[in-house]
Amino acid sequence: SMRTRQLRHALAIVAAAALAACSAAPATSSSAASAPAAMTSSPIAGPSSVAPTSGANATSAPSVDQLGLIAFVVGRGDGTDLEIQVITLDGSVVATVPRPGLSMNEAPAWEPGGRSLLFTSNRTGEIHQFRYAVATNAVTQLTFGDYFEGYVDVSPDGSTIAFDNATETVDLGIWLMDIDGSNRRELVPPPPAPEVDSAPAFSPDGTKVAFVRKYSMTPPTAREAAFIVNIDGTGLRRLTDPVLDVGRIRWSPDGTQLAFSDQTENRDEDMPQDIWLINPDGSGLHRITHNAPGTQTFDPVWSPDGSRFAVLGWRKGDDHNTIGAMNADGTALREIYAGPPQTFLGWPAWGGITK
Repeated sequence: SMRTRQLRHALAIVAAAALAACSAAPATSSSAASAPAAMTSSPIAGPSSVAPTSGANATSAPSVDQLGLIAFVVGRGDGTDLEIQVITLDGSVVATVPRPGLSMNEAPAWEPGGRSLLFTSNRTGEIHQFRYAVATNAVTQLTFGDYFEGYVDVSPDGSTIAFDNATETVDLGIWLMDIDGSNRRELVPPPPAPEVDSAPAFSPDGTKVAFVRKYSMTPPTAREAAFIVNIDGTGLRRLTDPVLDVGRIRWSPDGTQLAFSDQTENRDEDMPQDIWLINPDGSGLHRITHNAPGTQTFDPVWSPDGSRFAVLGWRKGDDHNTIGAMNADGTALREIYAGPPQTFLGWPAWGGITK
């Protein structure tokens, strides 16, 4: 349908733009077909590009073997050339997902056990789901639908995938399928146009899925809200007011809280962006970072043990953004990885293993 085609195009643009914090990734003068600048293997020296919470002091990193690996996306500001890399908590790059030249590779999600990633890519034409095995450096295609299958999450038992789905006859919505690509079924009927649902996340017990409903993606009046639904499609309810303009929703490992950032589409270089927590029943909404204007902390993901977050960060004037780690209460934020100039980092996923 025309609406599906427009949504697919819009989501590809929005997903790429959402990886960067405003002008963190301005377009370069080089050809869009050029590969992103080479990633550094350790954090840059000098002042941190991620602003710590006021009054917080940086803490030493725990063992990388205890806390595992962080996958993320790196690319240029126009969103046409996106690559997935994997680092340890000390900022060392340990893997890069192979890609066939110019392609969009994004939305990494660790499978249970942490030895492989699922990710979204247009490397074969349409947007499908792929698996990357860290140990063998091999990529295999998982889905072969006729249109758009993106932004995947994997159930805790590894049996089921939740994803954004659209075809020529089905508008974009949240769907489920078995890990082998079979048994496709709709979880949430798509909302009325022009709204869309996106970015599902399984609860740790596998009984619920959180996702974002995008009422409008046009700043400065974009409206996006967090929703939750049971795995059988019942119990759909909204958790946040759309004016918060929330980003992706991430469950704590114990299932007691969800984390997200605000001002996902509405942000500009002068406004702050912060991390919030909320309980699954919609209570307990509170902000855990309190940034000054021009400082942004966003896209939080819990460590496997629930003790801290990996977050993206940006400060006004920078031509790149950073990955930081902070305590789960928002304190002791420190930079662990900085993107090269004229690139952006996005969509962190914490859960791989180093051995």
